[in-house]
Amino acid sequence: MPEHKELYLWSSKEARRSGEQDLWRESFAENCRCARAIEDAINVNFDGKTLNTDCVRNIIDEFGFDRTNWVLTNTVRQKKDDGRFAPDTKTWAKQTYIPPDDANRQFTVESHPAVLDGFISHARKLWQDLKLYDSSHCISERNSGIDYTGKVLVLHPSILKDEFKKPEFQLFLAISGYGCSPTATGRKVFGRFLYDDEETFYLRNDFIGIIKHDHLPQWAWDKIMPPIRSVLALPNQGALTITASTHWDAISRTLDCDTPVCDGMELNDGLVNVYHDPKGKEKGKPFNRRIGHREYYGAILINGMRSFDKPLSDDEAKLLIECLDDPEIMTEYPEETEHSAEAPKTEMVHT
Repeated sequence: MPEHKELYLWSSKEARRSGEQDLWRESFAENCRCARAIEDAINVNFDGKTLNTDCVRNIIDEFGFDRTNWVLTNTVRQKKDDGRFAPDTKTWAKQTYIPPDDANRQFTVESHPAVLDGFISHARKLWQDLKLYDSSHCISERNSGIDYTGKVLVLHPSILKDEFKKPEFQLFLAISGYGCSPTATGRKVFGRFLYDDEETFYLRNDFIGIIKHDHLPQWAWDKIMPPIRSVLALPNQGALTITASTHWDAISRTLDCDTPVCDGMELNDGLVNVYHDPKGKEKGKPFNRRIGHREYYGAILINGMRSFDKPLSDDEAKLLIECLDDPEIMTEYPEETEHSAEAPKTEMVHT
C-alpha cells in the first residue's frame, strides 16, 4: 500500500497563523490532484449508463480514505444547492467539518453530479465495510466530565493509516497523562493499544470517547482482564478448578444469568469473591450449597478477593474446594456492604 501524504485539516489562514504554510500547500496540492483524478476516473469508467465502481477503489488506494472523503465532502458542500445530489449524500457531507477557505473551490470535483453521487455512494460503502467504531459505540468526548484513566478509548479513524483502519486498532487503554483529566491543561494521554500492546501517546481530542461496555469484543476483555484460575461449584456436584474470565459478560455466561452478584467470603483469614445468580431460586435453579448464612442456587464462580481480577494460587484453589461445604471455615465477610457488588452498568474500568 502506497504511503499517503498527510491530510492538513485547517485553513490557509490558520496555517499562516501557526507557521504551517508548507504543510497546507502540500496538502492543498494533493487535494487538487485527487479531485482531478476522480474526474478522470469517472470520464474513463462511465459508459453513459453505469459507472464501473472499481475506479473508486483505485482512487482510495492512491490517495487514501481520508483525502478521498475530504475531497468528496468538500465537493458536496460547495454544491449544497444542487438537487442532483441525493439527500442522504448531503447529510453525509454535513458530518465532516471543512474549514471555510476560498481555495476549497479548486479541489471541487466537476464531474456530472448524478454520476458523482454514485461514486460517493460506493466510496461510503467501502468505508462502511471497514466496520470501524464511531460515536454510536462510545460515551462521547463531548461529556467533558469524564476522566480517561483506566478506560478503553476509541481513536478517530483519521488518526490511523489506511492499513491500520480496523476496529481492533482503534482500541487504546489510557493509563496516565494530563490529557486523561477533563480539566487539566495538558492534553497527552499515555497508554497502549489493546491489540498488540504497543505503548505510545495521543492527544485527548484524538479520541472519539470511551467505548461502551457492550461494544468491547471478547478478545479485548481478555487482554484487559485475562482469564485466571478460579473455582466453579455446580449443584449436586463437586467443585473444580477452571480458567475463567472475570469480566461481567463472561461471568454472566458462565452462570447463565443477566446480572451476577459478587459476595465477599472469608477463607482462613483470606478473602474470596463468590459470583452467583441472585435470582437463582426464583428461576427454579437447583440448590447448590450454603456458604456462611447464604444459600446459593445454580452455579457459582469463586476467585480471589480485594481485586476483582486476583487469581487463586494452586494451594488456595485446593483449600477452597476442600472447605466449600464447611460453614465453620467458609464464612461471610463482615463488611458485606463494602465488598458485595452488582455488575457495572456502563463503562469498563481496568483494575
